[in-house]
Formats: sequence, structure tokens, C-alpha cells
Amino acid sequence: MPDVHRAWEDDLVSKKRESSRSFREKSVIEMSLFFVTLKSPRQPSNDVVVSLARAEVRSR
Repeated sequence: MPDVHRAWEDDLVSKKRESSRSFREKSVIEMSLFFVTLKSPRQPSNDVVVSLARAEVRSR
């Protein structure tokens, strides 16, 4: 039984690592989108995106 338990723990750890990596990638994508919207010429649609991105950053 200890082997089964250890395998389960290893699985849990690898899942955790995967989820944190995908979260990191997601936040990197969000931040790059955020900076792209800041750099591009201001349009009404851009203002919405920028304010959404700011709200997203603030909520963390």
C-alpha cells in the first residue's frame, strides 16, 4: 500500500506543478496583452480592454 500512496502523492505534486505553470503562462499572456493595449493608439474598444486588464490585475 505505501507504494500506491506514494504514487498518488507524486501524481498530486505533478498536477500541482502543471497547474502553477499554466497559471504562470496565463498571467504572462495577460500581461503582454495588457502592454499591447497600452502601446496601441487609443480607441474606445482599447479603453475597455485596458480597464478590464487593470481590474484583473487589481483583483489578484
